[in-house]
Amino acid sequence: MANIGELEKDFELFGKGINRLEELKKELNSLNTKGYEKDKIRIESELKNVTDIPRIEKQMKSLKQKISGNYKPKKIKPKNIVKKTLIKKKPVIKKKPIKRKIIKRRINLDQDVAELVKSQMESAALDIKKSLSERVRLKELKLKEKIKQKEQILLDDIRKKAEQLKNKEQLSIQRLESKESKLKEIYSKQQKGLELQILKKYQDKVNTELKNKVKNEFNKKLSERYNSKKESLLLQLDKKLKDKEESLRRIISSDIRRYKSEEKEKLETRYGSLENNLKLKYKEEYISKKNLIQSEFSKKIKSKIDSLELINIRKREQLKALEIELNQRFKNRLTTELKNKIHREFNKKVAAKYAEKKKKLELIIQTELKSKLDILNQQTKSKENKLLSDLKKSSDNSLNSEKIKLTRILKKDSELKSKSKSKELSKKYDKEISTKKKEMENKTENFIKATIKNLENKQLEILMKREKELEIEVKKKVSVLEASYKEKQKQLELQLKKQEELNLKNKKKLLKKQLDASLAKLLE
Repeated sequence: MANIGELEKDFELFGKGINRLEELKKELNSLNTKGYEKDKIRIESELKNVTDIPRIEKQMKSLKQKISGNYKPKKIKPKNIVKKTLIKKKPVIKKKPIKRKIIKRRINLDQDVAELVKSQMESAALDIKKSLSERVRLKELKLKEKIKQKEQILLDDIRKKAEQLKNKEQLSIQRLESKESKLKEIYSKQQKGLELQILKKYQDKVNTELKNKVKNEFNKKLSERYNSKKESLLLQLDKKLKDKEESLRRIISSDIRRYKSEEKEKLETRYGSLENNLKLKYKEEYISKKNLIQSEFSKKIKSKIDSLELINIRKREQLKALEIELNQRFKNRLTTELKNKIHREFNKKVAAKYAEKKKKLELIIQTELKSKLDILNQQTKSKENKLLSDLKKSSDNSLNSEKIKLTRILKKDSELKSKSKSKELSKKYDKEISTKKKEMENKTENFIKATIKNLENKQLEILMKREKELEIEVKKKVSVLEASYKEKQKQLELQLKKQEELNLKNKKKLLKKQLDASLAKLLE
């Protein structure tokens, strides 16, 4: 009902706009536009759209002013020109790159140095584990909070829309009930009036017929035996009149009852068949539409799941490519044999830990996506079932109410009119039923399509948001891992340099001691 009212308002506004365009066209044709043919052509080209009416009115006003000679063009104010001061660039002193000579040295590591390196590597790996686990936990908590907030917002929107639909249905039901009560009152009043009219006509006819018969018989018998048997004849005539009145009343009442019962049986048989046919058609249409909706929805969900799986596969490939790049960079930097050995040990541990964490993250993301998709499927299925049940109830109620109205109207017409006219009325009412049925079907189809589109749009928005969030999280995690990897690489390089310097110092000291000892022996 509300949609029909809005459409009527839109049509009224559109009609007013068309009338206004015609008025403007007449005004333009009535004006003397010599010397202003271009303005006239421009206005005529725009006299097609209702939305351009205010702009056309302004152009008409300016054209009238031009014709009358009162047109004043708008003055354009000169803009303030800002002087730009040139900033002198300071001469940049080019620094010469410092060439560093890398001296390759081969140092045989002792067992103590290897143990120190291992202990430091293990402590660094433990620190990385702790920092990564804390960051992952915090991000998971933030994600859960965001998801809960979004779910609450969606639930609130759905509840509001459901309440609005319920209110609209209640208003329509109240209007129908008020109309039914009014029709009942009108029908009862008309029925009482018709019964009184029929009784009056019947009494008048009976009285006139009886009076005529009595007069004729009375005149005949008066002419024969007026004086002798006046009193006896009057008594006999009264008795006969009473008997005839009773017999006529019985005959007429029996005829009326028979006529009413026959018409009732005809109406019941006719509308019973109509009702069964309508129910069967609605059931078949309902089942077919439900199957179509379910199949379309399942196809769309499958396509979305496939797209998500493809995105996950691409992200995994990107992560693998990043790992390969990082490994290559690390291998290129560590040139010496010492660095190569440490790099191998470190790579083994980091790769294992990185693979474990990557698998855990992928499993968490997949489980979250699957759970959310299941929840969305359940919600959409429940909403579809509710909408379809509500539509079925409303259509059944409207058909029943229309059927009751039509039966009442047919009863009225059957009491007033003959059998020949009742056939014509039945044809008219059949046409009305078919038109109303088509209107109801169109309304239900439009409503179902609109609800399905809204649900699909909401699901797409939710999935797109989730995909974007996952992409952002993966990028952040990759950037964090790269940064931590680079920092630890630098720390290891510094530690290696320090160890090399210490080893050189220790060896120098040992050589000095050996030289001193050998010199002392020679002196002795």
